[in-house]
Amino acid sequence: MMGELMEALEGTELHECLDRLYEYVDEVDILIKCTERRFEIDMGFGSNAVTVLLNMYQNDKKMPVQQVEWGLNGARRIYFCLLQLPASHVKNVELVIATGKHSYGRHDRPMASGYSHGATGRVSIAYNEGQTRYRTGEAYCERGDVREDLSLLDTTIVHEIAHVVDASKTPYHSADPEFRDISEWKDRGKADNPSELRMTIEECAKVPYPSSVTDDELPIVHKSVEFLIAKADSEPKKIEEHSDDAINDAYATLGKDTNGLAGKYRNAADLAKELKENCTVYKHLLRSWATQSPWEEEKRTDMETQIHQGYDKGTWYSFGDAIYDNKISKYQLRAPDEEFAELYATWHVAKPKGEGLKDAHKKWFVKNNLHEDPPKDGDDK
Repeated sequence: MMGELMEALEGTELHECLDRLYEYVDEVDILIKCTERRFEIDMGFGSNAVTVLLNMYQNDKKMPVQQVEWGLNGARRIYFCLLQLPASHVKNVELVIATGKHSYGRHDRPMASGYSHGATGRVSIAYNEGQTRYRTGEAYCERGDVREDLSLLDTTIVHEIAHVVDASKTPYHSADPEFRDISEWKDRGKADNPSELRMTIEECAKVPYPSSVTDDELPIVHKSVEFLIAKADSEPKKIEEHSDDAINDAYATLGKDTNGLAGKYRNAADLAKELKENCTVYKHLLRSWATQSPWEEEKRTDMETQIHQGYDKGTWYSFGDAIYDNKISKYQLRAPDEEFAELYATWHVAKPKGEGLKDAHKKWFVKNNLHEDPPKDGDDK
């Protein structure tokens, strides 16, 4: 019957028919055909677009990724989510595939994740077929976050589509100064300039260095921080191993005796211990690379301004403490584009739409016509 409908109908008539019947389709292959026809997207296997997306995913995540068959529950949620979004936004989506059922989260908690290449409109979703009705909970949120009680899979799907919507505008929606001002996002550059990043973190810290650091030791400390930044930039997962090397390298570069000099500077081992235990700048470097997932942690009370790296080899962003007031999720803290994606997903999945979001986000969202399709010519809406 569904095949005959798709042969006989087209346009608005077909769309209205499919929208009423998709929930009752119990064969996943037929449901996928309905979704592809209704939204003009690809959910299948074997295309060049799939291969390109998987290659990008593997390069970014440094792990093997495979496409898998959709389950019926997952395919239904794809249709449902696409139906919630403005049609003009969905037109930017080319491909939605499943990439390996997601493992359970910590303590067997429900989990779902995704990957998106926004510029090409290609999206992948990893999920557990038996968990398609679970709420987000602790997967991406803390108690009280706006997204916490919303569907985990639905918000994940719409979050990844949000990256496509973001990339559909030049410059991106997430680069809009008005949007960034809401949470005080600032681009602080990359770690390829260690001296500049060191001074930026000093600026963000309440007390950058302990009072015990002498004037003669301060150049050693500065140089060791810069060496640590350079070493971590190439091997962030080994930053703890590099911390002692960075201090010893600083002594050597500045021609200082690692045994110390009485009345001037202490020995390298003692200075290293002091920095690791009591130096805000040093401790913040050890915890703030993208590989450490710093957005998962609580607000840093020793920092005047929050700052961390958003993505491996990528930009460091700072943001204000006000972001923690009426927070959408922990994941919004990663980078401006992730805050945009969390805002977009939460707006369109919530019932009523936008419920729970802070007023500044709501006003900006509506002002930029992200809540609905723009009016047609001559439409008074």
